[in-house]
Amino acid sequence: MTKTLLSGASGFIAAHILQKLLARGDTVVATVRSQSKADFIAGKYENEVKTGQLSFAIVPDISVLGAFDDAVTEDLDVVVHTASPFHHNITDPDKDILLPAINGTKSMLEAVYKYGKNVTRLVITSSFAAIVDPFKPTTPDVVYTEESWSPLTLEQGRKDKNCTYRASKTVAEQTAWQFLKDHPDAKFSITTVNPPFVWGPILNDISVGNLNTSNEVLYKVLTGKLGPESKFPVAFFVDVRDVAMAHVLAADPSNKEIANKRLFVNGGHFNLELVATIMRKLFPNEKRIDPNFGSTDIETVRKNSPSYDNSATTKLLKFDYIPLEKCIKDFVEQVYTLEKS
Repeated sequence: MTKTLLSGASGFIAAHILQKLLARGDTVVATVRSQSKADFIAGKYENEVKTGQLSFAIVPDISVLGAFDDAVTEDLDVVVHTASPFHHNITDPDKDILLPAINGTKSMLEAVYKYGKNVTRLVITSSFAAIVDPFKPTTPDVVYTEESWSPLTLEQGRKDKNCTYRASKTVAEQTAWQFLKDHPDAKFSITTVNPPFVWGPILNDISVGNLNTSNEVLYKVLTGKLGPESKFPVAFFVDVRDVAMAHVLAADPSNKEIANKRLFVNGGHFNLELVATIMRKLFPNEKRIDPNFGSTDIETVRKNSPSYDNSATTKLLKFDYIPLEKCIKDFVEQVYTLEKS
């Protein structure tokens, strides 16, 4: 039986990873920031806690170097590091985004190296933010692959809040790969998962007034708070269930092919007009969507967006991505349930 440490277990993506790891039969140690978050998750998995399949470690501040020293133990086989902030309420770039992302990754790497003597795989949640070049045009001749890297630096992340999150993910992932180069005696391999906008159903205890940052975009389109004048820096989405599955497949130490790879999980193109078009088709009685949105189709969106080739990832993961329509349908149906409660 595989023993896995999952950091940031109360997060949007991590909640799905946890569900899949437990279903696979892993023994999971979940790190969370507070006892209240541990108690909430424990309430969802009472039997797994009772049998010892699920336990918790409290890590209150991942920006502190050494944060994971007590959580990483020598009986672990795999570590999945998802903990990293993603929001737009930035007042202090270092404190709010950069240090938690970068120091959190450093701390996990150091802890696994020093204390995780039997860990053979470290899976890190990176992002398309570490792939995309924000200075390139958003035209089809620009192609993003697993080999693409964002040019953003730590200093750019500090100076421009529009670049802070993207710089945090870029530098954090670069830190991980550099660590392996600097420590050739490390017994573990690394796999990163690099999703673009992640949408889909939520497993956390949440209300429509407190959605995760990415799903908030869908909700704002649904409720007319985002219109056609809104611009977005990426043109790709992926369903959270596919992102979670990629992590779980990567968290299999016996899968040697996936070691030391970047997984560019990508469900396809989108723009807000396409999202609005799909919502109106699926939910014709929904009157809150901005009427200024026209109708569009995927081919039109592709002609006005960068391209991607993630065939290397697809070959490794061997699953079909959840389509945008299903992703939106499942999310909106959940929203309607939340709005009634």
